Amino acid sequence: MIAMVTICASCKKIKDDRGNWIKDDGDVGAHPDIYATHGICPECAQKLYPEIFMKIQVKKQLNNWRQ
Repeated sequence: MIAMVTICASCKKIKDDRGNWIKDDGDVGAHPDIYATHGICPECAQKLYPEIFMKIQVKKQLNNWRQ
């Protein structure tokens, strides 16, 4: 079975199947059946792109409030 994992382009944390970002144990590259795609974890997004991160957080809160 082939798996796809999302890796933070900045800190290299891996997004698990529940949406949590966890520290890579260095074992992902050892599996030929795993393909990686890049994303950015919330911690790095907040640090590197604070204005964009804040806009996204406000939008999420508004959407949650409307539901």
